[in-house]
Amino acid sequence: MLTRKAKLLNCRSCFSAKNVILPVCVTSSNYTWPCTAGQTVVGFLNEYIIDGHQNGLFKYQNTLTNSPWNTMSVQNSIL
Repeated sequence: MLTRKAKLLNCRSCFSAKNVILPVCVTSSNYTWPCTAGQTVVGFLNEYIIDGHQNGLFKYQNTLTNSPWNTMSVQNSIL
């Protein structure tokens, strides 16, 4: 499990959210986490803990560090 900070962007201010990264595996044709020893990791689940924040705009962007350097982004409005 990895932990890093992400930014939640609000019209009035910016604040950080705890980001927990969990490896995802396949068990009996279902995606499962956490993975057990010996399983193949097929992806990662990014979980953001935003306790204490009532509303705002959440934006996240990530770019691969290897070829083809694709960029993924998501934006959610928290009401």
